[in-house]
Amino acid sequence: MYSSFLCQTILTSIAY
Repeated sequence: MYSSFLCQTILTSIAY
């Protein structure tokens, strides 16, 4: 779902 996608995107953004 979008929630999962958004969470992944945010986590990746923070990781980088």
